[in-house]
Amino acid sequence: PRTHAAVAQLGKRLLVVGGSDGAAATTTTYVAELTNGTFGAWAEGPALPEARTGASIAVIGTSAYLLGGADADGNPTDTVWALSVNTDTSALGAWAPVEGVTLPQARAGAAAITVPDGLLVAGGRGADGAPSAAVWKATLDAKGALGTFDGQADLLLPVADATVAQVGDYIWLYGGSGMSGPVGAVQRGLIGT
Repeated sequence: PRTHAAVAQLGKRLLVVGGSDGAAATTTTYVAELTNGTFGAWAEGPALPEARTGASIAVIGTSAYLLGGADADGNPTDTVWALSVNTDTSALGAWAPVEGVTLPQARAGAAAITVPDGLLVAGGRGADGAPSAAVWKATLDAKGALGTFDGQADLLLPVADATVAQVGDYIWLYGGSGMSGPVGAVQRGLIGT
């Protein structure tokens, strides 16, 4: 069982990454192969370098990026790790830090989404435990490598544990937790502004 795990589809695999087993953050990645519209049995995949719960995940091409999350002591982190698929063999590689790339500040419970030229991270909880309004974007270079994160326009309402989606040219952030508990706010931002 897991809570606060990061979930993504990477190629023909479904990943459940990290999370808490109810007692502590874990290093486990569970992998299920996707075939004919369904998924197979779960198996352990590449372990994370360190335990994480409440991390965010986004997939760009053949790589999954795990962003931040709380460590084994419950402290938010600024780590950015990548897991890639070997395009020749379809084998999963190992989770590894993205060289020269970290989040600008420690975050757990942030929302992450792939955008046409990179990825976006919004909200989450910082080291003080308070929900954040910060939004950061990392752009891909000409070779597809993830660059450093730069600040974007802040959210109107600081939130953590929100759900994010892209619809057309807009990024939508739904709900989450604010300073006083659950929020019903829907926040919208235009991609590229």
